[in-house]
Amino acid sequence: MTRTVGRHGADGLVERDAELAALRSAYEEEADTRGSLVVLGGAVGTGKTALLRAWTERVAPDALVLTATACRAERELPLGILEQLVRGCPELPTATAERTLAWCDEAACATATATLTAPAPAPAPAPAPTLPAPLRSTNTPALRGLCEALRALVAERPVLIAVDDAHHADAASLQCLLYMVRRLRPARLHLLFTEYIHQTAGNALLHSEFPHEPALRRIRLEPLSKAGVEAVLARRLDEETARNLTPLVHGMSAGHPLLVHALAEDHRSAGRAGEAYGRAVLGFLHRHEAPATEVARAVAVLGAQAAPALVGRLLDVDAASVARAVHRLTVADVLHEGRLCHPAFGAAILDGMPTEERRRLHGRVAALLHEAGAPADDVAAHLVAADRTDTPWAVPVFEEAAQLALDDDRVETAVDYLRAAYRRCRGVAQRAAVMGALADAEWRLDPAKVLHHLPDRPPAPDAPLPPHIPVTLPTHLLWHGRVDEGLDAICALAGPNPAGAPPMNAADLDTPWLWGAYLYPGHVKDRLGSGVLAAQRSAPPAATPELQGAGTLMQDLLHGGESDPVDAVDAAERALDRYRLGPRTVAA
Repeated sequence: MTRTVGRHGADGLVERDAELAALRSAYEEEADTRGSLVVLGGAVGTGKTALLRAWTERVAPDALVLTATACRAERELPLGILEQLVRGCPELPTATAERTLAWCDEAACATATATLTAPAPAPAPAPAPTLPAPLRSTNTPALRGLCEALRALVAERPVLIAVDDAHHADAASLQCLLYMVRRLRPARLHLLFTEYIHQTAGNALLHSEFPHEPALRRIRLEPLSKAGVEAVLARRLDEETARNLTPLVHGMSAGHPLLVHALAEDHRSAGRAGEAYGRAVLGFLHRHEAPATEVARAVAVLGAQAAPALVGRLLDVDAASVARAVHRLTVADVLHEGRLCHPAFGAAILDGMPTEERRRLHGRVAALLHEAGAPADDVAAHLVAADRTDTPWAVPVFEEAAQLALDDDRVETAVDYLRAAYRRCRGVAQRAAVMGALADAEWRLDPAKVLHHLPDRPPAPDAPLPPHIPVTLPTHLLWHGRVDEGLDAICALAGPNPAGAPPMNAADLDTPWLWGAYLYPGHVKDRLGSGVLAAQRSAPPAATPELQGAGTLMQDLLHGGESDPVDAVDAAERALDRYRLGPRTVAA
């Protein structure tokens, strides 16, 4: 449907011309006959309150306006809305106002007394609550007197009663308003209720009794289109900036004016989404019915793993409740196919959570994913966010996730995972293995980064490599020009293992030996003439297929061979095409 942006006035309304026209029509057509009853519905943040104010200011400027705002916290406070209306109407006779307010106080006290003296609720579902004694009949002197006072007022000029967020209104006040509508017909009494259309715990009177009134009209507000978003931004920013920002702002706000205005405020002050947007997102979610806020938080924490079943397990909420919350957030354009409408929306949710709560949820997600056998990199991301060091299975997960990241050339991510693993290591051998992997990964980013891993005094050539020293040590020593130390470390690797240490992997010897042969063939050739290195390297390495060909070429370099140089180059190029870059293949 084509929507008209229209000219916006001082109230800043955009794309609301049709709704204002409908309100004006309802008011003017019934102004001198029977009054009007309008329910203005829409999702959270679509501008219902702003349109209500425009109705009272622009549609009927000469009318007597009575306003009240309902809230979730006062839903069980009887006659709370009626009290607001009476206190905001100085035109009422003093005696009538005092009698009505006394009735409201009596009802509130009776409800408080009943709540304090009620027994503990039974596990079974409780029956529908009964009204306190002062409210069991609307045929009371106070209400009849108020009704007659309003009749006198509407005889002089139209009376507009506006109740914002009526889905939170207390039942007793709605009963009284319904009583007045029926008793004052025909009269120039006009009622406007705003409501959140997806609320399921609101007062049933709005959807049971009021729809039977012949004057009822329903108007629904939709989020802003891209053109509407641009119009709002142009009012706060220059036209070119507004035009350039519109696609981004529409995506981050889903067209909700509440969020659009917040983003415009942030851009004026900081040039990017900031505090105003964060506050607006949190307020937007808080105004939804539970567990929508909790579900949105869970989706923000879970990210790509936000399946409804996992959301339910994370929150310990039944599947039906999760499904209802997902539906409400979807129709509000906050969720699209189970994902938040924009990464910035999710970031605002996470930033608004207490740090400990956010970490607790990430830790819980990591445990659930690990139990379900999820890929290690999915689990590791949540372990990092949880920032816990007491998870016994974390180190192997981080090691596997780091290898997956390296396979995808996400080296910085791998480094982050390995650093997290190192902080959680238990035991010298595990720490050495992780340190070696970390040094290899950091070397791929910048060879200088591994310098802080190198010891001041490497082991002697005739001594075994201590268990706390990574097997990658010789390679890094050779790269940084510490030739003798590097070759001594190779000898230590090739020597006897420390007592109780696992056997040395042959591939762990291949890599540093090849590095030495590449970088310092003369030094390696001299070492091959004697000692343990000669015993280990009398034949080409064959621990892995990708190293076999490289080893053969190295034999030619070190000892001279019969291979044709052209054939050797061809073999090297084929190896480069065939194998991925890694800690071992980089040597080959």
